Amino acid sequence: MAPHQRKEHIIDVQTASRVGGSIIFPVLLAYFLPYFLIWKESLSTHFFVHGYLDILPPVLYPMVAILTIVLGIILHELLHGVPWAIFASKGWASIRFGLLRPHYIPYCHCGEPLSVKHYIIGALTPLVVLGIAPTIYAWISGNWFFLLFGVFFTVSAIGDVMIVYSMRRIKSGVRIMDHPTEVGYIIYTS
Repeated sequence: MAPHQRKEHIIDVQTASRVGGSIIFPVLLAYFLPYFLIWKESLSTHFFVHGYLDILPPVLYPMVAILTIVLGIILHELLHGVPWAIFASKGWASIRFGLLRPHYIPYCHCGEPLSVKHYIIGALTPLVVLGIAPTIYAWISGNWFFLLFGVFFTVSAIGDVMIVYSMRRIKSGVRIMDHPTEVGYIIYTS
């Protein structure tokens, strides 16, 4: 069935950046407070000693941080693509990766419309896998590296959260396609 009506919904990059900046403190509070409450008895040594960077000399920490962020950003986009490829009729042939200019924002684009539910699953997968799951692991293990990783990748998923939030009134039968040149999506109704 061919779509009859098409409506674009664009997220402004500057607005997403401002919102991302404004949620840093609430995310820090929500993620760090449980960590500190759980690990308060051993906090004086545990927070700074117990982490995966313990085996490296401190001079390498900045390089590890940069490498972790770059690999995390690549993984973030791949984690959008995996569910979208599963739900897309053409699979990986519908998925493209690149940099959105002029802001050079990495993106994953699905070139065919998906159901609202399937689009949302793909949009939120990086938040769950790279933001929430590492934070829960940090709370359980006391590993501060995963706590910082979870905070960073939760805040970096704010554009995805804004997109999903903007879909809250879209009916389930509607088809959604990721916008090919902007941060946003296209709504197809018949």
